[in-house]
Amino acid sequence: MKIVNISLAILVFGVAASYWGINCHAKSNSNSLAVSSAPPTTAVDGLILQTQLIDEVMQVSGRVVASKFADIRPQVDGIIVQRLFEEGQYIEKGTQLYQIDDTQYKAGLAIAKANLEHAKADFALAESQILRYSNLIKRNAISQQDFENSQAELLFKKSAVEVARAQLQIAQQQLDYTKVYAPISGHIGRSMVTEGTLLSVSQPQILTTITQLNPAVVDLQESRKKSFKLQQTLLKDNQPLAMTVRADTDSGSISSQGQVKLAELSIQQSTDTVTFRGEVDNSHFYFLPGTFVTAQINLGQFNAILIPQKSAMLNSLGNLQVWLINKDNQAFPHELNVRMSYQDYWVVDSGINAGDKIIISGYQNLTSGDLVKPTFINDQYAFNS
Repeated sequence: MKIVNISLAILVFGVAASYWGINCHAKSNSNSLAVSSAPPTTAVDGLILQTQLIDEVMQVSGRVVASKFADIRPQVDGIIVQRLFEEGQYIEKGTQLYQIDDTQYKAGLAIAKANLEHAKADFALAESQILRYSNLIKRNAISQQDFENSQAELLFKKSAVEVARAQLQIAQQQLDYTKVYAPISGHIGRSMVTEGTLLSVSQPQILTTITQLNPAVVDLQESRKKSFKLQQTLLKDNQPLAMTVRADTDSGSISSQGQVKLAELSIQQSTDTVTFRGEVDNSHFYFLPGTFVTAQINLGQFNAILIPQKSAMLNSLGNLQVWLINKDNQAFPHELNVRMSYQDYWVVDSGINAGDKIIISGYQNLTSGDLVKPTFINDQYAFNS
């Protein structure tokens, strides 16, 4: 009887243990299923977009031209007897550059002076004669015809004096032209002639050139469509716009500050472009005529939404897109309509609004609708803090 009771107890204990084990296994499977069915989340860095007041900068390319440029040419015929400058030097306006043989021009001046004195003497003689005739005509001592002839002679002698004086001025000017002076200040180039060269006023060859480099003039060209706002701003406000001009060299980039002052009033029909002209400080002579430059022109300020360029990527259609985070922390790709670049940001024209949340980093493996756990890092971005 005791053996039967013990066997029954063992059987009951085994059934209970089996039930407990099955129940525990079921609960374990249930918990595992609940854990595995929870959607995964991805940790990302995010940004809450805000409007920012920024400078609207337009980038235009062009070339540098000299602010002043002078071809030096002879104004009288003659032989060069002396060159008075060193090639490549900076020359002040009024500096003598060449001396042309002035022998014949000095003689011509002497003749002109003598002719003037002769004309003055003839005029004085005619003037004294008219005084005598004025007294004689009152007593009818001379005929009216003789008196009128003397008056005409006086006028003729007076005009001869004026002609002689003008000829003297011409002779003096021709003598002065034997000294060739610099008409502007600037750097002088090569001399195209040497001492002993016979010059002619009608010759096509120049003697040398002078180029003024400071300030430098910059001629910029941009398409009619892209430059419309710049053109309208210059024409309506009638005020110059600030610009920064840059050029690349072997040792790096050089830059200088200046102003855009002019917008051409006509459009080049062959290229559909508009030409703008500005001036830039060139006191260090960085920009030589012909240098290719890019100019960043400040058109004023406007409110913009800035998106870090590293947060945007090209989609399969070749359009820029970012990942937006909705209120449920789901991520979705969203295309952008970009107006321009600004430093390390894209300036968004439309398609996104202030207050929208975007993903800055961690989006590489996302698919549309994925849950994300964003950490917003606005304080790390100067234009979105």
